[in-house]
Amino acid sequence: MKNARIYLKNNIINNILLFLVTVSVGVLSVKNISLIENILDKGILAANSSELNRDMILFLIASISLILLNIALPVLKTATYWKGCTNFIDETISKVFSADYVQMFLKKDSSKLWTDINLSTSYICMYYDAFINIIYRVIKILIYFTVLISIDLYASLIILIVFIINIFIINKIKKKVQYYQQQFLLASQNLSSSIVEYIKLIRNIKAKNKEEYFIAKIEENQNRLNDNIIKDSLIKNISSNLVNFISNITPIIAVTVIISISGHSFTSVGNIVSVYLYIPIILGTLQDIHSLILQMMSSKPYMESLSDLYEIESEELGSVPITDFQKLKIKDLIVTLDGNTTIKFEDMIVNKGDKILISGASGCGKSTFFNILCGLIKNYEGTIEINDIDFKMLNLTDLRKVIGITFQDNRVFNLSFEEAIKLSTDSPIDDVVKICEIQDIYEHNKTGCVSNDKLSGGEKSRINLAQSLIREPKVLLIDESLSALDEEMEIRILNNIVNRFKDITIILISHRKTSKGFFDKKISFTIQ
Repeated sequence: MKNARIYLKNNIINNILLFLVTVSVGVLSVKNISLIENILDKGILAANSSELNRDMILFLIASISLILLNIALPVLKTATYWKGCTNFIDETISKVFSADYVQMFLKKDSSKLWTDINLSTSYICMYYDAFINIIYRVIKILIYFTVLISIDLYASLIILIVFIINIFIINKIKKKVQYYQQQFLLASQNLSSSIVEYIKLIRNIKAKNKEEYFIAKIEENQNRLNDNIIKDSLIKNISSNLVNFISNITPIIAVTVIISISGHSFTSVGNIVSVYLYIPIILGTLQDIHSLILQMMSSKPYMESLSDLYEIESEELGSVPITDFQKLKIKDLIVTLDGNTTIKFEDMIVNKGDKILISGASGCGKSTFFNILCGLIKNYEGTIEINDIDFKMLNLTDLRKVIGITFQDNRVFNLSFEEAIKLSTDSPIDDVVKICEIQDIYEHNKTGCVSNDKLSGGEKSRINLAQSLIREPKVLLIDESLSALDEEMEIRILNNIVNRFKDITIILISHRKTSKGFFDKKISFTIQ
């Protein structure tokens, strides 16, 4: 039901219009066949020109109306489908962005995550699109079938037999279709994950002359994907062509059975034509329903995949507001990562305006410590207090305004230079551009988007630093991002920050000895 509500959000009017147009097409089609019957029996065969002219005019009006409605129908279907897709993308991305960091991003492959979002939302929309269209087509069949029964009961019984055959065929292939779609989803996840990772590591691949090896790995995943989609397509095509064959031969069989076997005779030529027209229309609609049911079955694995995302817990934001920073207190802090890596941090007190330098060997928990202070990792033991308030009680939205951070990964957002720094804030960028000494980068990137591939590590680190400073944080966390700069520039930028933000508290992770003189406290983390 949750998925259905998402699909229908701001999409009900489209569905109502789709329903009305579909019913109108069905009613007009019935009217057209009735007019054809009258044209033959009461017009042409009866040589009644006035009756013929009247029915021909009505037939032309109905036919033109049908053309217009059939033009509107796919447009409405497309609008309904893509609105549903937009709803799912918005809902899923919102869920992902608000999810607990550890549960969503440390325990899941981000490349596979995007495959889940992209593929699964499309297929779930296909599921509901198929479901709604099946309802509309059932309504059309009921309209046609009611008329057909009034014309000939035997033809109606033959249609029922074909309908039962359809159900039998669908039941036979149901499990195989779902199995191959499940395998296709897994293969798509592996393929997208590997391609994204290989592109990120392209320099390393080239440097080691391993292009052919990784191309072969991609081909291996692609072949696995192709194999499953071909098998899925084969099964669907066999069933669809079987249904198509039955639909093609049914009209002539029906007429033959009615006349030859049952001893039943038609009352008029118009009667014969009506039966011969109605049977293909009903069977064609049955074919559509058959294809739509296959579409629904194909979508099932993707619904399960997306439901797993919805079960991820949202991060707890906390309730106590915070607008300023006075003191940070750490006592007996221990974090366990992946269930087996335990990091113990030494006790510390950081006061407003302190400049703290943190050093230590790789893997001793420096970046983890920053992730905790940003509220990204919450499964810790011990005590963390800010302004004498339990850290877990603080509102994270407020906290992330008070604490700014530049991460070790210096990748910038693929936006314009100004957007990449402001991120929707209203403050002008001139001040932070000067503080971070990125005037030259600004001049060269005033138009177009900034590119991670064209910027150096030092340029990216300064853009990210400017991105944090424009929000005027009370505490600035710098996770080795300044190590990409030369030592003189690092000292200049640190001095620029302090001169501009007099009371700012800075905690810097660095291995450089030259910057030690800038800091009034040095803390060395050790692996325990």
